[in-house]
Amino acid sequence: MSKPAEVKTQSGKKVVTAERATPENLAKYGLSIPDNGMKESPGMKWGIVVNPKTGKREVRLVSPKFINGLKSTVRGKGTVNEEAAKKWLLDKLGIDADQILITD
Repeated sequence: MSKPAEVKTQSGKKVVTAERATPENLAKYGLSIPDNGMKESPGMKWGIVVNPKTGKREVRLVSPKFINGLKSTVRGKGTVNEEAAKKWLLDKLGIDADQILITD
């Protein structure tokens, strides 16, 4: 399960990462997508972030690069052994197999 966290960049600037605003995460925190006319786009996704001033979780449009998760934009060569990859992610990073999505 991903959790919002603060990450320091090389310049020392803090960046708040967000959980994806899935129906499960929204229900878990008792939140909903705001009905303010704003919609997701390729450059902005709904995410659950912790407001640094209030300490409460809020649903906001955030850049996908700040949504927690492991993503690779590097295309590999050959084929992937999905079971071995899922086992490695569980052993090394503690990510359960049901939280892993492998796409082409």
